[in-house]
Amino acid sequence: MTSSEKRKITVTYLYYKENNIRFETAQKIATKIETLLKMAGFFGNVNTENFLQNYYSLSGKTKKGGIFKLIDNAKTGNFNSFIEIVELIKNKTNDFAYFPSFLILEDSRILLIVRLLLGLSQTEFAKKLNMSKMTIEELENGYRKIKWPVTAREYSKRLEKLLSTRTISLDNINLNNVWQRWINKIKIKGSKDVGWKTIRKMGVEDFKKYFLTIKKATKDFKNFDAKLFQKTPQIISMFRILLGLTQRDLERKLNLKGRLISNYESNNYKTLSLGRSKMFAKFFESEFKNKKLQDISLNFAIEKFIEVKDSMYNHSKAALIGIKALGLTEQEKTILKNLKSIGKNNFRIEKHCSIETKRGIINTDFAIYLEDKLTAVIEATSFLHIESKKFSYNLKNRIYLTDYRFLKVKESFPGIKTFFIIDVEDNPVLKHRIKKSIMNETLAIDNVFINEEKNRISQILTFNEVK
Repeated sequence: MTSSEKRKITVTYLYYKENNIRFETAQKIATKIETLLKMAGFFGNVNTENFLQNYYSLSGKTKKGGIFKLIDNAKTGNFNSFIEIVELIKNKTNDFAYFPSFLILEDSRILLIVRLLLGLSQTEFAKKLNMSKMTIEELENGYRKIKWPVTAREYSKRLEKLLSTRTISLDNINLNNVWQRWINKIKIKGSKDVGWKTIRKMGVEDFKKYFLTIKKATKDFKNFDAKLFQKTPQIISMFRILLGLTQRDLERKLNLKGRLISNYESNNYKTLSLGRSKMFAKFFESEFKNKKLQDISLNFAIEKFIEVKDSMYNHSKAALIGIKALGLTEQEKTILKNLKSIGKNNFRIEKHCSIETKRGIINTDFAIYLEDKLTAVIEATSFLHIESKKFSYNLKNRIYLTDYRFLKVKESFPGIKTFFIIDVEDNPVLKHRIKKSIMNETLAIDNVFINEEKNRISQILTFNEVK
């Protein structure tokens, strides 16, 4: 009896016994399975490790083996674990000559290690594998679990093709640099709501509570732990206040671009990488030591806080004075003339004014008051250079910014009317598209007037409607 016949008898017997079916049916199934195995080239070449991983994956079972533990250890700062992962991959892939699919099935984060060894960014890696950046990001972070072996095999083929065109340096210095870059970019999530108020909303009592918390956490401002910033990025505002630095000052000193400090302090960015956390910890520890601010007193800290709050108020006032000094544009003069034609008693118009909302001061072009009650606000702008490449981008940005400001106003003054006036090139199709876009994609703009339509605002803004 041949080995093929023995295999067929074994499979037939298993199906017959386990599935309670006719022996003839089991024979037919066994024949089909044998054909499939031959087509796949598995006869005489069955990999037990591959088989087991396929089984775990298809059955939905989790097998947290060596790769899983090594990656977790390496993430927490264990370089030896990173070396072990690299050695494991090297051995399993025969010095990166091929890439078995069971490695991806066991833990998709293995893709991250390979990408780091290749020295590619996520965008570059995704492009070379003909995959989306989001897919790569989800697989590398373990957010997505690959269940189907056929999918893993497809990814393996693409990786093998890529590996055949690249050389991986396993020099210890290079590996250490790769590992450092990785852990410095790892982010840990803080709590969903850490409960820290922004400086604008912070009162003295809030500040006292926060001050005592960070005083204890830093052992009287002598020991700055990077994890402190990782867990609560908003804490940056407290150290900045005590050093008397503005957000822009801090960005300059740390050579940061954009509004990163503002986003960290307002909790827009809820995570902070280990590398950046270490940077903040090192900087603040050095500054507090150099300025001899260790063992700082509560009274001194409160004085610093009041200074910062006062400077913020003066900055808002100065910005408003600067806006008023610019005078009215031709567009605004037309709007003002139209508003004055309303002629109602106790009807007041304020130009280039500020409005105090629950979420800070909002500067607006026109504020309308009836009997000293704020009833409407108007924003006006013009976009006449439609040939500009940035026309669409700039227009959309202005629309969304206006909508965001109007949301703040409506939150503080329920029932208020908001109007947006735009002057553009006199093109019927363009005007229709702009109006449709604004009314469909914004939340807080009640009405929009384009070009000559602004002359109708006096008819719409009647006493009965805005009262």
